[in-house]
Amino acid sequence: MTSTPTVSSAVSSVTVRRGRPLTAAQRALWVSQQQNPTAPVQNMAEVVHLRGAVDPERLAQAFARVVAASDALRTRVVTDHGEPRAVIYPQTGQAPSQLLAMDRSEVESWLRARVTHPIDPGVRAYDSVIISHPEGTTTWYLGLHHLVTDATSSALVFEAAARAYVDDTTPLELPSYYRWNDERPGGRRADRARRHWQQRTPPSVPGRLYAGERPAGPSSQRVEVPLSDTVRALIDDRLANDLRLLSPDLSWTVLLVTVCAVWAHRVADLDELAIGIPVHHRNEPGARAVIGPVMDVYPVDVRIEAGESFRDLHRRAARSVMSTLQHVGPAGPPSSPDHRFIVNLLPETSPESFGVIPAEVEWIHSGASDPTHLARIQLTRFGQQPRLHLDLNEAAAEPAHHHRAVGHLASILEALVTDPDTSIGDLVLPDGEEREALERWGAGSPAIDAELVVERLRSLS
Repeated sequence: MTSTPTVSSAVSSVTVRRGRPLTAAQRALWVSQQQNPTAPVQNMAEVVHLRGAVDPERLAQAFARVVAASDALRTRVVTDHGEPRAVIYPQTGQAPSQLLAMDRSEVESWLRARVTHPIDPGVRAYDSVIISHPEGTTTWYLGLHHLVTDATSSALVFEAAARAYVDDTTPLELPSYYRWNDERPGGRRADRARRHWQQRTPPSVPGRLYAGERPAGPSSQRVEVPLSDTVRALIDDRLANDLRLLSPDLSWTVLLVTVCAVWAHRVADLDELAIGIPVHHRNEPGARAVIGPVMDVYPVDVRIEAGESFRDLHRRAARSVMSTLQHVGPAGPPSSPDHRFIVNLLPETSPESFGVIPAEVEWIHSGASDPTHLARIQLTRFGQQPRLHLDLNEAAAEPAHHHRAVGHLASILEALVTDPDTSIGDLVLPDGEEREALERWGAGSPAIDAELVVERLRSLS
């Protein structure tokens, strides 16, 4: 008799997952959005004013072709078994653009209202609206969720749309964001970077800047920091000579990191702090033309020492920035960000034309930012002159005090480029009225000794 083998009837449970894991950059942005689901903290919106005749339907079709060719733009995020996953939807069936007709005078208020609506990447990660004006010009509003773009990437979207608009027959081929991320090299450098961030001892995290104890929230206000022609000339001279580093971007970054450190030191009595800088990986193989968030925010640790000059601090800030840049890699920055200040240089990639049509690009602030960021100092280079902006969180200062904060930044920058050998301690910032406000706001702050702050500020005048 032949024996019959026994077959186990046990069934193993299988977990079927949709999509693919988010990249390291996407995951950090997703966490930030989930903490503030009703606020547009990750809306990146730009407006292109096209000063010429444009066929709105042809432009909509051109953008649809860009979406079809970009796996980043076709990304939606779903939660599967508690984990966010990137689902890349098919190349057809998208609804990329809304067409509107509107008088040019009405556009500004419409834009300011539109950008406050958070983009839901569970539906789609973009918001495209093409607005025709009676005089024959066109405004294209393009809001992208940060999960699928960065500043360079947004410019690449406009450039690809212009190519598709001019030539609607040649297939549009764009590199894959996810393939680039999967193929990023590891090796010894990546291991060294990982160890560096694991072994780093972060500085203490400040709870405020100007204001006292206020609940952290996503609301923020963007204000331009005024730069006179004299100050601009001094900046150009310093960055071309004694404050010059390896590249213009590096020179600007270290200059603004120094300014930010002095500002936090003089206003909030911080002697050590971490300042986040976005690091773009566009120099990696295959990354230059990739649409997607090809960046991470890394901390730069800065220490201010008693009696030192602006130049002393600038040199040490330069070393800290270089140390950070030497330890970037596919693993990304520390998993728990501890920077409360951001210094951001938007790349010089703003298009000046859409095909043969003259174009003007405007960057629109959503009125919100990551609530863990007290302040963002941002340099934009749309147009002829660099422009400096301050995004100040509502937890950092009362709205009425924002103009004074901007004045402080402008004063610090002017003092630095006028005479870098001046002692930081000689800088005068607040007036009497402001000292009274700071004293009121400082009362009861758990993060910093308020009496110490006020006494320090009194010593400045």
